[in-house]
Amino acid sequence: MCPGDVFVFSGDVHRVVNPGRCILCGHCVSVCPADALRHSSLERGNFQDLPGSNPVSPGALDDFLRTRRSARVFSGKTLERDRVEELLNSTRHSPASTNTRNIRWLLIDDRKMLDELTAFTARYYNRLAGRLKNPLVRLGLNMTVGKRVVSNYRIQVPAMAAHLAPCIEGDDRLFHNAPVVAMASAPGIEHIALANINLAAAHLLLCAHARSIGTLVSGFCLTAMRRDRSMWKKLGIPPYNHLGAVIAMGESAVEFFRTPPRRKPRVEWFESET
Repeated sequence: MCPGDVFVFSGDVHRVVNPGRCILCGHCVSVCPADALRHSSLERGNFQDLPGSNPVSPGALDDFLRTRRSARVFSGKTLERDRVEELLNSTRHSPASTNTRNIRWLLIDDRKMLDELTAFTARYYNRLAGRLKNPLVRLGLNMTVGKRVVSNYRIQVPAMAAHLAPCIEGDDRLFHNAPVVAMASAPGIEHIALANINLAAAHLLLCAHARSIGTLVSGFCLTAMRRDRSMWKKLGIPPYNHLGAVIAMGESAVEFFRTPPRRKPRVEWFESET
């Protein structure tokens, strides 16, 4: 139960043997059926009691998940800051490696800055498309990422650049005029920081849907921001952080009535040869 093996249990008796390993996850207080355990660093009043049974049935949850769609047409209405902050507060319940809770959410609702971000992203892909025309650049990429990837890049990147080109002139094809864009970054070991951000971002998408807030994950902007950091200082993103999510949000102007077909996940069970 305790991820740090802080306790040793013997029947109904427990002893604290490794207090230095505690990560303040609160499992010990949460799991005690008699509500008898107290933690010196976690006030009991800050714990919220849970319902006696799972409040959401599997079928209801499946239906809810199927109704969430990416939003690409927003109503144009303002998304109040307190509403966004209340939404982000829900992400604190997402899983996190060693309970670090060190994700930094940057919220942008300044239209001028959002226009600058869209133009920045469009210019990045325009430059990338130009570089791929250089045979020496392609040769270097062939040696690092492989010919197949480079071949796909030569087809896909120019299409991306063409799609985003109107952003340079103010036609927002990146965030689709969403009123707010959230960027999540975190310090520490990169793959762990990015995993924590992805888990929190997944929580945000679902919690936003439950609050009738449309969301759109922008891989275009994330890629541009990760590979060209020239905007980081202006946006106040710490240089030692790892950027892991860019999400546009606002009131969706579209209602969906059907769930499109999706490819089934690839599932493989390990089978021992012995």
